[in-house]
Amino acid sequence: MEMATGAVSGAAAAGAGASVEQLVAQTLQAATNPSHEIVQKAEAQLREWEQQPGFFPTIARLSMRRGGGGDVVSSTEDSEVKVRWMAAVYLKNGVERYWRPNSRQELPAEQKQQIREVLLRHYDAEEVPQVALQIAVLLGRLARTDYPRFWPDLLPTLMKQLQSCSTDGDSALQQRILIVLHYVLKALASRRLMAEQRAFQELGLQIFGYLAWDIWAPLTTRFLQLVRKDEAMALNALQRAYVVMRSLRKLVVYGCAKPYKSTDHMNFVEQLFQRLRQCLELRYELKVGSATPGTATILTELERFVIKMMKTLNELMERHSVSFARFVPVALEFSFHYVFHEGTALIFDAGDRINFKNFAIQALNMLKGIMQSGNDSISAPPEGGASIEDELLASAAQSHAKFFTAERVSYICEKIVTHYFLLTEQELEEWQQDPEGYDQDDGGGDAWKYALRPSVETLYFTCFTQHSQVMIQEVLRFVRRAQQLQLTPESDLKAILLKDAIYNAVGQAAFHFFNKLDFGAWLTSQLLAELRVEAPNFRILRRRIIWMVGHWVGVQLPRELRPLAYEACLHLLRPQEDMPTRLAAARTLNLLIDDFEFMPEAFHPYFPPLFEALFLLLHEAGECDTKIVVLGTMTLLVEKMSEYIEPQALQFIAYLPLLWRESEEHDLLRCAIIGTLEQLVRTIRDVPEPMKPFLYSVIELSTDLQF
Repeated sequence: MEMATGAVSGAAAAGAGASVEQLVAQTLQAATNPSHEIVQKAEAQLREWEQQPGFFPTIARLSMRRGGGGDVVSSTEDSEVKVRWMAAVYLKNGVERYWRPNSRQELPAEQKQQIREVLLRHYDAEEVPQVALQIAVLLGRLARTDYPRFWPDLLPTLMKQLQSCSTDGDSALQQRILIVLHYVLKALASRRLMAEQRAFQELGLQIFGYLAWDIWAPLTTRFLQLVRKDEAMALNALQRAYVVMRSLRKLVVYGCAKPYKSTDHMNFVEQLFQRLRQCLELRYELKVGSATPGTATILTELERFVIKMMKTLNELMERHSVSFARFVPVALEFSFHYVFHEGTALIFDAGDRINFKNFAIQALNMLKGIMQSGNDSISAPPEGGASIEDELLASAAQSHAKFFTAERVSYICEKIVTHYFLLTEQELEEWQQDPEGYDQDDGGGDAWKYALRPSVETLYFTCFTQHSQVMIQEVLRFVRRAQQLQLTPESDLKAILLKDAIYNAVGQAAFHFFNKLDFGAWLTSQLLAELRVEAPNFRILRRRIIWMVGHWVGVQLPRELRPLAYEACLHLLRPQEDMPTRLAAARTLNLLIDDFEFMPEAFHPYFPPLFEALFLLLHEAGECDTKIVVLGTMTLLVEKMSEYIEPQALQFIAYLPLLWRESEEHDLLRCAIIGTLEQLVRTIRDVPEPMKPFLYSVIELSTDLQF
């Protein structure tokens, strides 16, 4: 090994006879020391050595667990593990800076080859999971850059070693190889150049059959056979099946351009539905049966396995809709059965509390995806003959039309409103424990895919876009039911939650009810009266009603009823109201004043008390996101009511410097404050003298390019 003499200048501290490899090992061990000062010195020394020839091959050797007397760290086993873990992490991070071709500090080809050989020779000997994981990630990163051009023997070696493992005799070794294979395939699947994608598809066709039928299928079968006989062996088989499922997910989604042309891929997808049913039944039996010490662990691993299979199906549906078209009838029956029909018994407790939320989310997303793609499918093959793709899409369209009958859509709507839209006990606890966090938005984008309520609401809205007439009639039936259900302060929580769910259904699809529902009459005859009931549980309805008013502002809220909406917002912005209700009122007020039909003259009588209530809410709010919401409404008020703002502006301006100091760590809030200041300066005629130093400091900070 070559290393410059400068790299060993500190060898005297470790003994005159210490080798370079021992010195690097001791420095890596020092980097794991609890003392911050020792860690800093060790990291500085390692950074200095990075430029020395042979450093990273040395790190690679130190990251490997080697048998016999080859270990250079003559310390306790725990110390050896720490050194291997730190070496693997350091090498993994070094790859980002020194490995890529044509980078300024690229390692020489000879050193790269040394590292690849060491890793491939010894990676499967690591038995500590944390270290093995780091090595697997490292191999994946190298594969992304080097395979197959510079490292052609990587995948053949991995597959040969995997094939040499018997199913049970070398289970630990097989699992380690499968983990490495997963990270390698994951890295290769992430490459985006067309040539690299085609190479991955060719690789996928070569290894998919073996992984699916010689590894995954036997392990899954073995788990189902052993789960009631030998929990330890069953768990071992399940864990390996889960790891190989992760690889198969990448191969199904990215490793085949047209899966419908591959018998192996189509049979595998068919098997997924069968295994999902078996695993869900087994999960139910394990939960209701007598628990053993290993039951909890098996349940956790089994749920992970089920979710991974569901994600594979959903990604196949999104990326290969033509291939998935063959399974549309099965997928519709499957998802409908478990989230809306008899199969709900497997994922809900006796008290209608869901106990497998992540599965329900995936099943709802599957149902929504199929429903949304219904219009994209062709209804009949074109004249002059049809291709396989045309026939598959036509068959899917027919299955879609046959499944979503008016009766079934009505049933789905009823289940969504009366079951999934009901606030749960957990949500009410979150309301109580974290009032400001409860009312925050889900983040937009694809966030709906990962939470139960947003995924249900997205499916509900998709039902309206695809089957509007049926859904409108069904929801109007619920509205009549809500109008007939007269509540009193003594009404039980169940009746209040039902009304809340119905109001949620009306608000979510407000635009579909234009000229179908007289919201103004409903507001004056019932909703405003319910909004003023002060019973504790009525806070649920007060928040929902003012939220629903906001959704109807741009649909059909007559101008003459706007003052009633302003009064409702003012009533719910009182300090004695809880935070979610006040925030809902602030958001609705924002929608009211940002509407095309907003009239400043009609709003003027309500402006001073509303601005004062918002100012108090801004002062009481503790979360950054909450302050941004309230500040946004106040800024809009300043803009819309510019002729009347000066009496209220002085107190508001005086508070902004304090808010600025409090927001030092929240850049988004500071951006909102700057927007407010801009609007205030435009609106008021004379900026108060005490305000000018603060304004100048904000401008200076905002225009400082070095900040």
